[in-house]
Amino acid sequence: MMKQPTSTCFAGFQMLAALSGTSGFGRTPGSFSYQTILKSATGNPKANSLIHVQVYIMKHSPSGSVIFTEIHRGITNDIGLIRLKIGSVNCATFSTIDWTDGPYYIKLVVNGMETRTHQL
Repeated sequence: MMKQPTSTCFAGFQMLAALSGTSGFGRTPGSFSYQTILKSATGNPKANSLIHVQVYIMKHSPSGSVIFTEIHRGITNDIGLIRLKIGSVNCATFSTIDWTDGPYYIKLVVNGMETRTHQL
């Protein structure tokens, strides 16, 4: 069971639809860009902080089968922003996702704290 978040991790959620390398609908992208701003429980940005991010993609519902996972490590910038290239770490598994068989959902676990789940 995952710990409940004690900080606001998605104060600035933005998914970039830069599905690099796709030219046709339903084709598997090589990866996609994902960014968010991490904030503390008091609303302050987690600036220049070390992070360990576990990425989960679930199929058909937010509690559906986990079909993809990967781990990213890095440091937030001055405003707490992290930028991830989802699919760049676990390329072989990511390339097998049939994006026409969705919907799909994404969840991050940042430094052990589970964030909200969002539909892709």
